[in-house]
Amino acid sequence: MEHLHVAHENKDYIVINKTAGLISEKNPYENTAVEDQVFAHLSKTDSKPFTGVIDRLDRVTSGALVFAKKKAFWWYLTCRLVAVRFEKPISPW
Repeated sequence: MEHLHVAHENKDYIVINKTAGLISEKNPYENTAVEDQVFAHLSKTDSKPFTGVIDRLDRVTSGALVFAKKKAFWWYLTCRLVAVRFEKPISPW
């Protein structure tokens, strides 16, 4: 398993520097995912860690990836992200 690069962590979320070549979320067809690495990292201090993926990055993409550490915070961020994505743009004319 590749080394996990933690960019920032607090009580609500963890930001990971995802390297290209890894998938973001675990699935039955892949052996290793960033979500598995985050779960292992959080398991060191929490017996039942929550790893809520806020948004995914493609396998070939590297960059910042955010995981919520609490279900309530995951729900909050997910709702905010959906609201921003589907907000109707206001035309200046």
